[in-house]
Amino acid sequence: MQGAGNQDQVGGAMVRALRQWLETHELPAIIAAVLGVVVALSILMVVGGYLAVR
Repeated sequence: MQGAGNQDQVGGAMVRALRQWLETHELPAIIAAVLGVVVALSILMVVGGYLAVR
């Protein structure tokens, strides 16, 4: 199964790229990502609630 091996190589490259990105950006990037997720979920809940009540 050559396809599965290729997928593992792509996954490994993505993990290495993510680790390298985190090492270079560290804490500010993590804080920004967490805040982005929190804001996105908040907006989603507010808009979903508005549409449900409307």
